[in-house]
Amino acid sequence: MVTCERQRPKGAIEKAFALLAELQSAGEAVRLSELSRRLDLPKSTAHRTLKILAETGLVTQSGTSYQAVFRQRGGGPGPVGENLFRRLTPFVCDVLVRTGLTASLATLDGTNVVFPYRAFAHDGIHAKSDYSGRASAYSTAAGRMLLAFDPAAARQVAASRSLNRDRVSELTEELTRLARQCYTAKSSGDGVTCIAVPLLGGRGIPPVVLTVRGATGKVDIGRTVYGLQRVAEAAASSVFRTTTAEPELVVRSRPAGAGRALNSGLPAAV
Repeated sequence: MVTCERQRPKGAIEKAFALLAELQSAGEAVRLSELSRRLDLPKSTAHRTLKILAETGLVTQSGTSYQAVFRQRGGGPGPVGENLFRRLTPFVCDVLVRTGLTASLATLDGTNVVFPYRAFAHDGIHAKSDYSGRASAYSTAAGRMLLAFDPAAARQVAASRSLNRDRVSELTEELTRLARQCYTAKSSGDGVTCIAVPLLGGRGIPPVVLTVRGATGKVDIGRTVYGLQRVAEAAASSVFRTTTAEPELVVRSRPAGAGRALNSGLPAAV
């Protein structure tokens, strides 16, 4: 009888595809040591590659286990349907015109943030999420803004990253502050600044945010936040309040409204 041995992946890209394919075929979370054994890869190599896959939103991590992310199609991710995204699309273009920055819609999908629509600026600044359509909610401005109004999702993120008590406390304080100011600005080490403003629903949970990104030295945060808030208000006025097909959403673009948005407050342990 002839048996076929699995070839050990050679290049970095081949290793990444092999790990992703293995997780997709498993259909469940798999421990790092088991993935390393199955693919005959050093644990350090598998861990490094999985970290990159997690950063691009293709896999999720829980402790030492990893699971492939299966992207939803047709109906749209989470509680926000494709129809709502379609109606909001023109406002993403409005943000691009008003700010000159790459603009996106974003919503939560588990521990990830999903970008169903994006309008690119001419600045040539790109991100990994341009290709995957998603990123870690914990690591992005859009994700942090969404987590600030979704305690259950914040708890899920904290658990998935195995945050200790001190880090959970810091995250809670940060999300509370973001909920009060109703915008978030986050700069990365590679010179990119991202800003997000939420559209809030009746229970204080925003199913979507408007977000932009640009070169850190060229982004005026105050002016950009103001522009985002004005477009968000226009979107709420013309889209959410003129239809009964979707739940009414109310823009919270000023700190005074943040207290009402957090009906039950953020939990002490996220």
